[in-house]
Amino acid sequence: MSLIKWLAAAMVVVAPAISQAVVIAPGSGWQQFAFEGNGSAWDTTFTVNLSSSAWLQVADAYMAGDRFEVFANGLSLGLTSQPLGFGDYTADFDAAIGDARWSSGQFLLGAGQYEITGIATLSPFGSGGGAVQIAPVPEPETYALMGLGLVGLVAARRRKHR
Repeated sequence: MSLIKWLAAAMVVVAPAISQAVVIAPGSGWQQFAFEGNGSAWDTTFTVNLSSSAWLQVADAYMAGDRFEVFANGLSLGLTSQPLGFGDYTADFDAAIGDARWSSGQFLLGAGQYEITGIATLSPFGSGGGAVQIAPVPEPETYALMGLGLVGLVAARRRKHR
């Protein structure tokens, strides 16, 4: 058997062990992935089946400084933000997505089935990790209720000051 055929056969056996598939749904929380340096793919493929629109959120975590290109069904959704930190540490994905020191991104997905993958486009430490989650898109009624609540707070405050 030639060397090329042997390597191809080895990859067919080894590749499934390297990558894993995880099914995620809106509200299921953060699902982690790892990668091995610049240009490397995430070790996890995320499968999503949406009945309505939802946000795909992606966050770097652990050591700040990594950045990702995110794909849905093989098509690029874009890059996560440019990280402003280098070497800061957190394992809290909610904190990382709200802090510019860590790269993060939010991508709107319509109803349908998706395979979410990614690659590390910036990795100063040679390997690392991050996470994804599916967050529901607030319905217009939610915004209306929030607006009514704010109007009520303003009215109560005005009444109190009189």
